[in-house]
Amino acid sequence: KDEEEPAVDKSKPDSKKKEKPKKEKAKKAAAAGATAAMVTTAVDDDEEVEEIIEEETVEEEIIDESESSESDEDESSSEEEESSSSEETSSEASSSESSFTREVTQVAGAAAAVSAAEKAKEAESQKQQTPPPKKMGRSAKIADEDIEAQRQSVVRKKRPKVVYDEDTRARRRLGCILIAILLVLIGIGAGIGIGVGVFGTDDEEKSGPTTPSPTSPPAVPTRPPTPAPNAPPSATSSPVAGPTVEPATIGPTYADPVVDNVIRGSSATTPATAFDNPESPQSQALTWLQGNENLQFYSPEKQLIRWTLAVFFYSTNGTDWLTNTRWLSDFDECTWYVAGVSACNSDRLFANLVLGANNLQGTLPAELGLLSDSLEAINIRGVLTEGLTGTLPTEIGFLTNLKELNLRGNSLGGGLPIELSNLGALVELDLNGNEYGGPLPGSVVSAIPSLELLDLGDNNFTGGFPDEFADMTELTSLVVENNALEGPLPSSIGRMSSLQVLDLDDNKFTSVPRTVGNMTNLRSFSVTNNKVDGTIHTEFGLLVNLEGFFLGNNEFDFQIPSEIGLLTNLREGLDVSDNQLIGSVPFELGSLTALRQFRIRGNRIAGQLPGSLSALSVLRVFRIEDNDLTGQVPPDLCAIFDVTEPVAYADCNEILCPCCSYCCVEGLCECQFEETDPIRCAGSRL
Repeated sequence: KDEEEPAVDKSKPDSKKKEKPKKEKAKKAAAAGATAAMVTTAVDDDEEVEEIIEEETVEEEIIDESESSESDEDESSSEEEESSSSEETSSEASSSESSFTREVTQVAGAAAAVSAAEKAKEAESQKQQTPPPKKMGRSAKIADEDIEAQRQSVVRKKRPKVVYDEDTRARRRLGCILIAILLVLIGIGAGIGIGVGVFGTDDEEKSGPTTPSPTSPPAVPTRPPTPAPNAPPSATSSPVAGPTVEPATIGPTYADPVVDNVIRGSSATTPATAFDNPESPQSQALTWLQGNENLQFYSPEKQLIRWTLAVFFYSTNGTDWLTNTRWLSDFDECTWYVAGVSACNSDRLFANLVLGANNLQGTLPAELGLLSDSLEAINIRGVLTEGLTGTLPTEIGFLTNLKELNLRGNSLGGGLPIELSNLGALVELDLNGNEYGGPLPGSVVSAIPSLELLDLGDNNFTGGFPDEFADMTELTSLVVENNALEGPLPSSIGRMSSLQVLDLDDNKFTSVPRTVGNMTNLRSFSVTNNKVDGTIHTEFGLLVNLEGFFLGNNEFDFQIPSEIGLLTNLREGLDVSDNQLIGSVPFELGSLTALRQFRIRGNRIAGQLPGSLSALSVLRVFRIEDNDLTGQVPPDLCAIFDVTEPVAYADCNEILCPCCSYCCVEGLCECQFEETDPIRCAGSRL
């Protein structure tokens, strides 16, 4: 360096000042080469050498970029100075710099060769030992930090941040939303396709046959051996909850899904062996169901409902009904014939089995219990034939929504099943005109809290009037006429405060308690054709709402109490005929101005009729014969009779009655108008 310095022209001090920074840069480059050589000696395997070489390459690139950047800055700051320098000064500085650079390169190469020789020597002597990594000097760390900072700067310059305006961001968000919706739709479509591919074949198999019609049913399909039947509930068993129409989840399965649904779904009411006989109502109903054209669209619940109604049709000889419009057709069961009401409820479930007097014959099937979720009314009345026979099935207790059970005029017998007490919604129970016997089922019917009408008349019930009836606080009508009931009426009957109709006719009751006066809501009291003796209680005068008071054909004695005149609402009739009454007709009876029937015949009532009876202007029946009356019928009353022409009987040889249609002598009665008004005679034979 000292040798080359004199060669520089000292007359040009500005060029020397420019060479000085360049020499400092060359020294830094030499120091960097020496540092690289020292790092190379610290690497003890070929892989580390390769990594360090790669790092050196990157660092050299960064240093070049840094130098170029610094040179650009120097050039921009000293632009005016360079413009004034001459070309000669630039060439001399360049020659000096290149000679100095060559010397630095030779020194760096020698240092690298020395370090490489030392590395090879150490590798041979320490093959099994790995020397600990040498700590880098402070200057090397500072150099690395500068290099890393420059690397990050380069990376940041290569990846500029993109800034979008508001419209672009909105379009990108909308695009993302549309893409998400499209992906969801694609997923749904794929799921549907997979579901159709997996389950489509099963649905076709479950649809069943659709070609047969109800008029030509197919044969019952062959099925596997039937499982053991479920024992039907007995009449003495405890009440059980109603079955659901959903198919059972236990037991054997059948090849036909419809058969499987019906047999398993009806297991609570029908033993599986019932399907073994192809002529049974159950098998016929199943055959018909399999021929339904729309069977593939029916839910399991609807299948079971239609099968149940078909079992009822076959069990009651439906082909001979007076009207069976649309029954066992492919039309919806809500359109099948019922009398005067809609067949289905608002949920389109069959609710009203109301067929009236429609000539149903056969038996009530137990399968009706399967309609427990919907059936609200059963009304099947007999006509001239015997009608329904057999017993009331115990499965009737499943119908917890039933409000009306009217089987009047049939030939049902046996005892009433205890399961009737399950009918918590029942309002009307009418079994009049059947063949039930035994004691009145007081404990069964009294357990129905909502019951309002109970008609057990015209049967074969025996025994007394049960005390349990008094517990039916909601009961408004009780009819037990024409049975073989006997004994006194219990005093507990007075607790039936809601009762409006009490019909005890045609039995063998012997007495009526005075507590009957507590039944102030009674509108009709009838105990005709019994064996009641004693007096007509004055407490009857408390029944001010009575419209009909019938005590005929008993053994009442003493006289008619004047308190009967307080019953001013009597209109249907006052009947005390065929008893052993004495005394006279009370004047107070003239207050019964709305009365239509006045019957006192067949007693020992004496004296004259009071003139107050002329107020009975709407009478249609006037029977006073077979007594000991004298005098005449009040003339004003006869004047009314000439206009209204009621049926009037009297002992004309004992009491004058020119207006009576019939005059009786010793029990023989003849019409007085046979010649003058034969039509009046023909219409008065009552």
